[in-house]
Amino acid sequence: MWVALGAAAATVFGTLLPWVSVLVFSVNGIQTGDGKVVLVCGLLAAGFIAGSSRRPRLYLGGGVFGLICFGTSLYDLVRVFGDRSDFFDESIGASPGAGLWVALLGSGVLVGAVVKQFRDGRR
Repeated sequence: MWVALGAAAATVFGTLLPWVSVLVFSVNGIQTGDGKVVLVCGLLAAGFIAGSSRRPRLYLGGGVFGLICFGTSLYDLVRVFGDRSDFFDESIGASPGAGLWVALLGSGVLVGAVVKQFRDGRR
């Protein structure tokens, strides 16, 4: 349970960091629509997992919200790598920020921890 809670916290923390950088400009996760989805789902996942000590089925809900975070972060990562533009005959592209990587890894660990708990039969 502690690994999943830590991963949910890392996912939420990732939304506060830069998600996308272009030249000297960057955008934090909470400044984007997808980042807000990841923030809310990460908070819900943490709440569901924290409440699972009394009701074990809530743990599964935390995993579902973690999966939404993972899918949204992965989608954004693919979109960032695919965005390139020409500017004065130079190809300029966005690069993923640390927050996007943190949110993706945190939500992946969260989903993995939930799957491991269910596979081991503890929930």
